[in-house]
Amino acid sequence: MKSKKLFIPLLGTAVLILSLAAVGLISYLRRGLQATIAIPEISMQEINVEPTSFVQANECLACHTEKQKLIDTAKLEEVVVKESEGTG
Repeated sequence: MKSKKLFIPLLGTAVLILSLAAVGLISYLRRGLQATIAIPEISMQEINVEPTSFVQANECLACHTEKQKLIDTAKLEEVVVKESEGTG
């Protein structure tokens, strides 16, 4: 009994998948096998890239450990009023 309960949905799913595949194949054949993908030609150009300067790890460490600079650039704390406080 359990095998019939499992077999019927599997059979239905297989029939559905095969019918969708057949419809897709038929519509592809109706359009013909002329479906080609046009690939544009890509020209190879020399790219002149100037070397960029990069930050040394020591510079990052020096900047992030400088106490006064961190204080100067820090975002001010916003005072948030709790919704559960105040008049209701």
